[in-house]
Amino acid sequence: MAGTSISTNPTFDVHVEAYNHHHEKLLLAFPNGKAIKALLGKTIQIPLSDFKAYLALHDLKPSPGWDSRAAIEAKGRLLWSYYRDDLEMTIGTLRTKASGARAASGLAERIGQAVGLCVIDYLHDLTEANWNRIPIGPDKDLDFWITSSKQKTVELETKGSAVPDNSFQAPVSAARKSIEEKKEKQRALDPVGVNPVRYGTIGVIDERRNSVLKCWLLDPPPKPPLFDPDRFEIVKHFGFVLNILTAITPRSPITIALANRLPALWNSDDWASLDGVRLTGWRGEPIELSISRRNRNHLAWFDTRAVLEGMNAGGELFRIADGYYLFYGLEGTLLQVAVEQAFAELRAFRVDPVFERRTVVFTTTSAEAGELGLGPMGDGNRSVRFRLSGNIAMTSAGRVFGIVQPD
Repeated sequence: MAGTSISTNPTFDVHVEAYNHHHEKLLLAFPNGKAIKALLGKTIQIPLSDFKAYLALHDLKPSPGWDSRAAIEAKGRLLWSYYRDDLEMTIGTLRTKASGARAASGLAERIGQAVGLCVIDYLHDLTEANWNRIPIGPDKDLDFWITSSKQKTVELETKGSAVPDNSFQAPVSAARKSIEEKKEKQRALDPVGVNPVRYGTIGVIDERRNSVLKCWLLDPPPKPPLFDPDRFEIVKHFGFVLNILTAITPRSPITIALANRLPALWNSDDWASLDGVRLTGWRGEPIELSISRRNRNHLAWFDTRAVLEGMNAGGELFRIADGYYLFYGLEGTLLQVAVEQAFAELRAFRVDPVFERRTVVFTTTSAEAGELGLGPMGDGNRSVRFRLSGNIAMTSAGRVFGIVQPD
């Protein structure tokens, strides 16, 4: 990711098909059957930035994950290793360098997750901020749930496979059986009146050059949400922002205020009255965000952190190897919307995905610079600034990340 410059918004192709005629009939009976019919048999373009986020940054298992520098650095190393050692991208295509038992551990599962989420994003006009994992228990629970702006609950079970040639369906039959079994078990556990839209996807990557990723779509027929979908959508979007803030600045007033606001949104019968009630600081004063005097392109809030030069985005820097760093953060308008608690703007929030070579300006103390290997060990709080460059991804939901190296 820190190498050659890549175009501003690269995509790659995914071909979508129903798993078989039986599943096609069930899928076309969905309330959005017309949209599904238009998708089946079509090759769609998936933003590379969104795919990368789902591949390595969206947790496969529910865990703290983002509550320590070590955990975040581990995620950065994982992302780096996939694109250095395991995957190869040409114009519009993505392939694995090894399949089956030779593939990197967990890669096929993560490919399936990323492909499935991207395809359902495309179908329902969603972003990664919509998704939340269904708790994994002793029963075969589904992998994800979301609520869309269309007042529906959507559940998704993803599977993945890395094979020599994905034009053949045989290697993924076990994944199809697993999805069907989980869905039958989950339906039996649904409370009376619960009727989510359920999808299963199998994302398949292969070793052939210029091959197109394949996504098999399957599902039993849909069976009204367990909770208020409108409330859940708001909570999930703000939770997405909170997860990023917890990673980059866990003790900041904004992070603490948002963490305190989420329980009120989830538990209050009058939660909608909080629409537009700005987050407040420790003394109850409204939190205000202003444009940087140093650079009019971004919020002043980013000035004491790592800021993306020429863009309203910033975050933090994490060391993942000698001379390599993970830049991780968020787009500034998304932060502003979270502080203002603007529900309508939050629902509508979306940015054009970006993946291009950019420069990160990192401001820190001389002591921390030494700890990060950016300079000689210092013993004071003297402010120092560094420039690092690499290919930076911004997802549709406003998450920003990339592997960078000092200039």
